[in-house]
Amino acid sequence: MAKDQENIAPAEAEQSPPEYWRLKLRELRVELETYNDAKAMGKGGRIIKQQSGKRIGELYRELSEISPDPLVKEQMAKDAAEWEQADEKKRDVLAHPLLQGLGTLIAAPFMIAGTVLSGAGQLLVGLADVLTLGPFRRRGQ
Repeated sequence: MAKDQENIAPAEAEQSPPEYWRLKLRELRVELETYNDAKAMGKGGRIIKQQSGKRIGELYRELSEISPDPLVKEQMAKDAAEWEQADEKKRDVLAHPLLQGLGTLIAAPFMIAGTVLSGAGQLLVGLADVLTLGPFRRRGQ
């Protein structure tokens, strides 16, 4: 490997699937925010809005392809089709509620990980009590 290639960041495909999924979700959220900001600009934001609208459809398709969950995959494909077939007024309506749902999708893996870690900790406490006869020893005191 050449020296100048060592400092290159790993390609998107080389990232782990959950990281890549979160990256694409964030990218979609940013693109939706850009779309809404361009909408607020009026006529001046029309080109940005068109470019952003096209990119949002592409991101939905990408998310549909890389999702490990079949239900999410199906929903993202439906969202992509709905977005791509929508006119400008319909897209304006679609852009707003999606921002709220994306925050939940991004936060969900962290909430699940926290729950798993908390459960594992409680399991270890219970196991330690059983091995040291903790509950029985406390009763006798």
